[in-house]
Amino acid sequence: MQVLKYKWADFDTIPNPQITMSSEMGITKMQLISRNISLKIGKKRCIGSFVNGNHKPCPNEVAVEERGEFCNACAAADDYCMCIRCTGEKCINEKQRNSCEKSSYFIYLAAFDNMLKVGISLDRRIMERLIEQGADLGAKIARVQDGMVVRQIEQQIKNRLGIVDRIRGHDKQRLIFGSPNIAASNIRNAVLKLRASMFLGPSGAMQPFSKYMLNQPEIYDFRKYYNLERVPYTPRPIQLAEGSLEGTCVAAKGNVLIFSSTVPNAESLYAVAGHSDYFSINAHELVGREIELLNN
Repeated sequence: MQVLKYKWADFDTIPNPQITMSSEMGITKMQLISRNISLKIGKKRCIGSFVNGNHKPCPNEVAVEERGEFCNACAAADDYCMCIRCTGEKCINEKQRNSCEKSSYFIYLAAFDNMLKVGISLDRRIMERLIEQGADLGAKIARVQDGMVVRQIEQQIKNRLGIVDRIRGHDKQRLIFGSPNIAASNIRNAVLKLRASMFLGPSGAMQPFSKYMLNQPEIYDFRKYYNLERVPYTPRPIQLAEGSLEGTCVAAKGNVLIFSSTVPNAESLYAVAGHSDYFSINAHELVGREIELLNN
């Protein structure tokens, strides 16, 4: 059995994280919150490609690096994998260019305690995107048509504000309990600076960023979705490796899963023998892994 995806679902009711797995029996999904999990974790290999919503296994079962999910061939075949790497300089996924050009996107700011990130999302997925990332607070600040144009503006915002467009898993694990006051202040200050800024437009001429900005960017608080009241202290960050994973998934903040575990011995790689313990993993490190459910 191989993990194909980690994704939040059920946004119309109670958002919750789940993993999608592939086996000889087909595709299955497993919700994680409050589940007692016992896994044997194996090697990591390419997850294959998704074309028109259908999964195609990697024909060569290529081993991939720790942060990777696709081999080169499957990345090229996948509908959207190459789009994630886009910076707006040149289209690297021509099969999606027509749809990309016609689509409308939000630019957002996501705050993780004192770290601020800029990103983009299709307008219909903006709130889901911020929860999936595990932001403490977030705000949609602008709306732009054409995926290449919005990527260009995103990179200018990153450079103008001196912020990031990606936050690593270990930083999210370190900042589990973010300060909402710091997060809100950083977002407000960034919006004020951008409203007075000039940007290079798609025509090559400088233009005010206010051309794209929403009149009143609203700050949203996402902490209520993460169940962090069930976590009494900052959990130990763990990097996944081959071995076993045992514990109850008590909370999730974006791609950070938090487990509580009490085991009588040290057979698990992640639990302290004889003690109740809280630890966190970056769920993206599960994607591509061969797993065996020991308590199915």
